[in-house]
Amino acid sequence: MPAVLEELQSVESRRRKLVGRIVFGLLVLLSALIGALGGLLLIYSTDLPQVERLENYRPISTTELYDIQGRTIGSFALQRRVVASYNDFPKVLRDALISTEDKSFYRHWGINVWRIIGAAYRDVESGERAQGASTLTMQLARNLFLSPDRSYHRKIEEALLAIQIERRFTKEQIFTLYANQIYLGHGVYGFEAASEYYFSKPARLLTLDEAALIAGLPKSPVYYSPINHSDRALHRRNLVINAMLEDGKITASQATEARNQPLRLNLGHDPNSLAP
Repeated sequence: MPAVLEELQSVESRRRKLVGRIVFGLLVLLSALIGALGGLLLIYSTDLPQVERLENYRPISTTELYDIQGRTIGSFALQRRVVASYNDFPKVLRDALISTEDKSFYRHWGINVWRIIGAAYRDVESGERAQGASTLTMQLARNLFLSPDRSYHRKIEEALLAIQIERRFTKEQIFTLYANQIYLGHGVYGFEAASEYYFSKPARLLTLDEAALIAGLPKSPVYYSPINHSDRALHRRNLVINAMLEDGKITASQATEARNQPLRLNLGHDPNSLAP
């Protein structure tokens, strides 16, 4: 009996030593990974632009020309943009954009980890970097500070900048910066200018189908141009409407009515031409 007890004690002792070695090895590995990640972040962060500059950021906007009686006779711009405030963008437009581009915008801290993991898995599975995982904040960082280069190096910089932006600005401020900065085709930047160009009305007067149309443009404003590719634009608009329905932003009857609407463009005049 004592021999059996001694054997059991010996087995238990060896088991504890093995578990201890495994835990120690995992801790060493974890420490090495944290150190490597910290070093990598330090290397990338040293070359990042300073997001503090956004506090005084003034985007390029359209310049209006007036006659001696104060009437608008024309306009010119390198980037056609009408700077607007958060409240100038109606809820239907905000809902459309968030449902399509970044469903967790009001919950995340600049990046969506699960979305990145899912996109990375699909990229590896397909053998190419075709899946996007950028939040609105990451897109803002890219548009303001970075090149359009599709590389892992730029993606890391984009994520780091997004985290910094989220720490310094509110969600309303970030949305407003994005909504004034994003390119929406045909020389138009920002949703206020897009609304005036595609529908000849301010953004606050957009209907559901109109808001869904321009909310679908950031993905690829050239490919989904409602002027040059109306069939693609219509399909993309309906995808946005479906996303809003899935998120509970609109009712089924509202979605059906909006999907049944044709593209009702009412184009504004060329930004660099004189008004008639």
